[in-house]
Amino acid sequence: MEAVRRSVSRLLASVRVGRFLAWRYFTRIGFVQTALTVFIMFLTFANLLLAKGILVGIVDGVFTTFQDVLTGDLYITPRTDKDFIDQSEAVEAILAATPDVVAYSPRVIVKGTIESGYQQAAVIANDMPDVVGVEIAGIDPMAEAQVTSLSSRMVEGAFLTNLDHNGVVLGARLLKRYFNIDSTQGTLEEVYVGDKIRLRVGNTVKEMTVRGVVRAKADLVDRRVFILASEARNLSGRVDPNYDEYAVLVRDGVPPEVVKTRLLAQGIGDYARVRTPQDTVGDFIDQIKDTFTMLANLIGSIALGVAGITVFIIIFITAVTRQKFIGILKAVGVSSGSIELSLVLLSLLYAAIGMLLAAGLVFGIVVPYVTRNPIDFPFSEGIVSVSLGDTVSRGALLIGITLIAALWAARRIARKRPLEAMLGR
Repeated sequence: MEAVRRSVSRLLASVRVGRFLAWRYFTRIGFVQTALTVFIMFLTFANLLLAKGILVGIVDGVFTTFQDVLTGDLYITPRTDKDFIDQSEAVEAILAATPDVVAYSPRVIVKGTIESGYQQAAVIANDMPDVVGVEIAGIDPMAEAQVTSLSSRMVEGAFLTNLDHNGVVLGARLLKRYFNIDSTQGTLEEVYVGDKIRLRVGNTVKEMTVRGVVRAKADLVDRRVFILASEARNLSGRVDPNYDEYAVLVRDGVPPEVVKTRLLAQGIGDYARVRTPQDTVGDFIDQIKDTFTMLANLIGSIALGVAGITVFIIIFITAVTRQKFIGILKAVGVSSGSIELSLVLLSLLYAAIGMLLAAGLVFGIVVPYVTRNPIDFPFSEGIVSVSLGDTVSRGALLIGITLIAALWAARRIARKRPLEAMLGR
């Protein structure tokens, strides 16, 4: 026991000496060297967090947008053996009886075409109207506004009202000025708010007025034409009260999966499919996220390598410039372990300060700002997706690389004999 006590006492003494020397180095080293080292650690950790945060945030932005403009928290569509939800009244009764369902937006979906430029084609020889195949979504504007953000994503004009029987809102990808890319689906040229267009479903044609253009950054939505549900029924010749899809909003804090289970338990599955946004997009988004995560890890590994080399150089230079001092310390009885520990603690102090500054920047400034002002990508509204788990794991990686690099550099000097160190050999 006495031997163990002496060993513990020597270890604690070595730690105290190492801590004292580390603080002495830190306070005596020039400001420029300290600032440069901390800045490199700051940039490295910020890179580790933001590289993945931005890349994964692009994918999360796609998913969030998809949920925000199309599916809501739950997406109800026809069963695979049906073309529409043939018991919509029963579906709505179940939704109304479920306490955690806040609102729902029913939609009538029909296939048709949209025509523009037919006025000129009627008077100009060899001039043909633009004709594009579209999915026409008949909606209840008030219900839609309760569930999705479509009405707030208008880039031209205004959204529909419940009394606008002759109005139409076009998805931005139907217009060449917003989607100037050769596409087999086709686009309309020179169509603006206030212009007349024709919708054709089978043999039924109706002339309507463009009220606005919506840009949702979700391809399915941006290729749709929005009109009132009653007008969609008239165009398609449907007289039944059924719908083709519902977007459902659930109460805040309630997992959509829980509400889905409750709806299925009440028999809604007999009439329709109920899916969460994750179910709707399938594994595709997750696969893209995994790919971007791998890319971010590759970028991060390069940053970690640079940080490790930097720490090695800084600690090695610090030790070399203090060889004589280290030799004197060893001559008076300070152990090599204490000297190595002091240099390692110095490097960890640099890393800790840099990491705290980077975390403060990311969580205190970047994430809140980008959440309020998403990055405007053509296909999504990008956010910065950084979790506490990612921060801890990447912090541990940086600490580990710093520890290895510092220990390697410190041992090259601290293991020298006292006389060799004092003579600078």
